[in-house]
Amino acid sequence: MRLLPSLNALSLRSAIVLGSGVGILAPALVLGPMLVWDSYRQRLDQRVRGLLSQYAGMLEQSLPPPLWSFDSQAAEFFVAAVMLNPEVVSITVSDNSGKILVLSDQPQRRTGTILSEKRLIRWETIPIGNFVIEMSTTGVEQDFRETALRLGGALAVQFVLSFLLLLVLFERRMMRPLRQLSADADRLAQGDLQQPVLQIRLDELGDLARRLEQMRQNLAALLQQRDAQTESLQRELAEQALRISPAKFAAIFQSSPVALRVATRPDGKRINDIKDAMLRQVCRKREYVICQNG
Repeated sequence: MRLLPSLNALSLRSAIVLGSGVGILAPALVLGPMLVWDSYRQRLDQRVRGLLSQYAGMLEQSLPPPLWSFDSQAAEFFVAAVMLNPEVVSITVSDNSGKILVLSDQPQRRTGTILSEKRLIRWETIPIGNFVIEMSTTGVEQDFRETALRLGGALAVQFVLSFLLLLVLFERRMMRPLRQLSADADRLAQGDLQQPVLQIRLDELGDLARRLEQMRQNLAALLQQRDAQTESLQRELAEQALRISPAKFAAIFQSSPVALRVATRPDGKRINDIKDAMLRQVCRKREYVICQNG
């Protein structure tokens, strides 16, 4: 529950970069060790377990005649041939009483995991002794470590190259058009409807830019229509005000308690109208006063 708000707080760029990195790295971390471990098991079966079984079968076939005839030198020859493999640690040949007849041991090879196999030595159907052969997994483990290092290096290089390629593609195909769309949206929000919205791609972002440009054109048309309607309404109101104003002025003029007259010249010689109260003061008619001062 705490992780969700933090992920929501990430920017689109950070979220996609993080998702791409995890998407590339996670399969490598899961599949890489599995592939290396599978390679290790195959090499272990081929180089150690498989050879151990082959050597045991070979000794099982070659040792019975020398042991039956008490020819220890011939037995040592077969043992020495097997010991040529540096992964063979020791071979011990014993009779039925447990007496060691042939012993070949290389203590310096006794490293890593030691695998062994013990088999009976038979002359026809008669058991005449047994032998134990031991092999070390050091060579396979060393190859496993080297393979793991090589595979890890290859995966690291692949991850870096893939990640850089995704970043370049993401920057060119998404972030750059998004920044352009963001700038165009800011201009529209500030009321700048003159500059068109650029459609720099023919993909989904380009379609979004095209729709934004259509919205800009529609807004510009609506604003022009609104300005025309506002101008027309202002003219109508002005004309209506001109029609209504003389009547309002006459009513205010006549209702004033002060004796007034209206003249169009600064010296007051041309009188356009005179209040009834003033006519009563001068004892004249309106037509006479206006005509005398016209």
